[in-house]
Amino acid sequence: MSTRVVLTGSEVTPENPDRKQFICATALGIDLPALFVIPTSHAAPTGCFGSRWEFFCFQRVRMGGSSKVEMTPMTNTTANNNKIYRVGIIGRTGKGGYGHALDTAWSAVPQTRVVAVSDDNKSGLGAAARKLKLDRAFVDYRKMLDEAKPDIVAICPRWVDQHADMVLSAAERGIHVYMEKPFCRTLEEADKIVATCEKTHARVQIAHPTRFSPMIDTIRRLIADGAIGTLLEFRGRGKEDRRG
Repeated sequence: MSTRVVLTGSEVTPENPDRKQFICATALGIDLPALFVIPTSHAAPTGCFGSRWEFFCFQRVRMGGSSKVEMTPMTNTTANNNKIYRVGIIGRTGKGGYGHALDTAWSAVPQTRVVAVSDDNKSGLGAAARKLKLDRAFVDYRKMLDEAKPDIVAICPRWVDQHADMVLSAAERGIHVYMEKPFCRTLEEADKIVATCEKTHARVQIAHPTRFSPMIDTIRRLIADGAIGTLLEFRGRGKEDRRG
């Protein structure tokens, strides 16, 4: 039997699950009824039924027993599990803002502490400092990197025009980067970032949550095993506006 796999966001009940919920349950290795009583803190990453915020602080998901999906840590936490990593926030009010909560999500990561924020918009900078309850706020993100000396910097703006400059400024100082997508504008920018990171051993993580979604890997496995029929159609939807 051939099956058209179209994942929808329609409301689901335990008595009438759709394929999305079935795949999520399979990915998590749980019985379908249990899917509806999972605490929020144990929800799956974006792409299943969790949020981007939940994805950010998500560490490990069991898949069908012994196998598991792991997020690779940006820093060597096994070397010093008691270390608190200092985080600096770069935002740009009116020019990509603070991304999808990349500034506030750190509150859910016990081994991190946000120590400073930067925004070249003074009004936006003040608002961000109040929201994050920070005393250290900088108009120039390079000054923040030099004076606050974070271990990790969150590059939050969605606009790509300064991504390469921001990443390079951090990487040149040996500061690890967690950044909003898209990565950068050109292959030349990407090559320069890679070369700099290799030299300073800085690590860059881009906020592509779907790449870590257990649902995607489970879909591939279920299709390959013939468990849900033959894939006839795949639908994808973008922003459907000027952003693409």
